[in-house]
Amino acid sequence: MRIAVDIGFGFVKAMNEKGKKVIFPSVLAKRPETSLRGIVGGAGDDYSITYKEGNTTLNMFVGDAGITNGGNRKWEDKDQFNIDELKIFIATAVGLVNENNENVDLCVGLPMSYYLLKKDELIKILNSVSAEVTYEGIKDARSIKFDSVFCFPQGAGAYYSAICNIDGSIKDYNLATTSVGVIDIGYRTVDFIVMGKGRKGITMLDALSGSLEEDGMIRAYQLMDRAVSEKIGREIGIIEIEKAVLWFGCKLDYRRETINLIPYVEAAYKDIAESIAAKLKQKWGSEADLLSAILITGGGGQELFPYLKEKFISAELQENASFANCEGYLGAQMRKMKR
Repeated sequence: MRIAVDIGFGFVKAMNEKGKKVIFPSVLAKRPETSLRGIVGGAGDDYSITYKEGNTTLNMFVGDAGITNGGNRKWEDKDQFNIDELKIFIATAVGLVNENNENVDLCVGLPMSYYLLKKDELIKILNSVSAEVTYEGIKDARSIKFDSVFCFPQGAGAYYSAICNIDGSIKDYNLATTSVGVIDIGYRTVDFIVMGKGRKGITMLDALSGSLEEDGMIRAYQLMDRAVSEKIGREIGIIEIEKAVLWFGCKLDYRRETINLIPYVEAAYKDIAESIAAKLKQKWGSEADLLSAILITGGGGQELFPYLKEKFISAELQENASFANCEGYLGAQMRKMKR
C-alpha cells in the first residue's frame, strides 16, 4: 500500500493509492488516564489514540480533539521542529488510511523552510519506526512500519499533481513541458516554486523558489483577532477565532452577543493576498510573465484565490487544492520507484 502524508503547520493530510483520505489539525494534547472514553471520533477529525513503540506508551488526543482538550500548534520556528510529535501525526494518519494493515511505502512532504534542514533526519527516523496505534471507536489496532520512505518539498507535490496521475503516468504533457509557478498557501508559511525550462528539460529554479514565513493563514486569524478584540475591548485569542471560522460558520459567541466574522474574514484574506502578491512579484520580476500557469493551491488556496487571480493573469485554482500535495507525492513516489 502506497500512502502519502502531507505534514503541514496547520493540518495533517493523508491519502492512500486508492484515494482514501483523512485530514486533521496538527494539534496534540496528552490524554489523562482518567479521561472519559469514547466521546470523540464522530466528526471524522477527532481522534483519541494510544501510541506504542518499544517501551513507550503515549495516550493522546489528536486533531480537533487536541484543540478541544487544550492543545495548540507549537511550530513557531525551525528549532521547535519535533520529530517525536511528527511520528505521532504520521502514525495516526497512516493507520486511518491503512485499514487492512498492509505493508506501507510511505511518501511525506515538509514545508520548504524545513525540507533541506530536516529531510534526512525525518527519513532516517521513519525508516526505523516500529509502532502500533489504537483508536477509540476503532476495533483493530494498526501496525506502523514502512518498507520505504520518500520525502518531498511542499509545493513540488502540488506541481506533480498537476502533471501526473497517482500511478505516475503523465496526464498533462503541455504543462509538463512548460514553465509553471506554484503558490502553496499553508497555515504558517506560503511555499512557492518555479519549474522552469532549462537546456535539459524542466527543473526547479532555486532562485525563484522558497517560503514566505509571515503570510500563511495564521496571519489572517491574527488580523481577525486584532480587529475583533479592538471592537469588543477584550482579546479573544487566535484559537477561538479559528474555531469560529472553521467550526461555527464564522459566528463567534461573546457573552450575549453573536459576532458575524465574515467582514473580518474578507478583509484579512484580501490583506494577506495582497502581501503575498507584492512579495512574489518582487521575487519573480519579469519571470512571472514567462509562466504558462501559476497554480494556487494548499489549504488556503481556495480562500485566497479570488484575490490572487486579480494580481496574476496566469493564476489557476488547483483542483482539490488541500490534497494536491498528497496526490503529487504519490505520483512522484511511483515514478521514483519505477526507476
